[in-house]
Amino acid sequence: MEIKFASEYPRRYLLPRLESRIVINQLWPGSGCLDKCLQLAKIDLGMLQKLHQQEIASLEQWWAEQECSKAIPFRGGITKSHFFTCPAIYEPEFSDFRAAFTKSCSFVVIIDDEMDLPDCDPNDILKFNEAVQRWDPSPCDDAPQFKAILPSFFATVENR
Repeated sequence: MEIKFASEYPRRYLLPRLESRIVINQLWPGSGCLDKCLQLAKIDLGMLQKLHQQEIASLEQWWAEQECSKAIPFRGGITKSHFFTCPAIYEPEFSDFRAAFTKSCSFVVIIDDEMDLPDCDPNDILKFNEAVQRWDPSPCDDAPQFKAILPSFFATVENR
């Protein structure tokens, strides 16, 4: 069973923390010590998954409250952004970091998407750059795609 798993899913393709569920299910019953370790591993994984679910629920609520989420309905993916941080920094004590990083990633993705749109003018990008450097959204008043993003972005960075 282990050999079949290793041939189907080479280690370089797996994220260790996500792999743990598969490994837990593959462990065979043995001595009492192994059973206790297996039971603890299942409890630990369950607690960690519950924490990540709570974080995602909180982030989705935060995203729904953002002005830019209403102005840019085609972009969501807060769960995808959160998933990028979880494999590398999964420890419970780094929950605040994961939330802040997810929020930052979400805005980076939105800004990148906006700059890729065909109606995005290079002058709008310069205005956006000026607004970020001055930390003032007013230069983007006549660039509607960035006008919706900046107040939410500034508030998020200032609050966290």
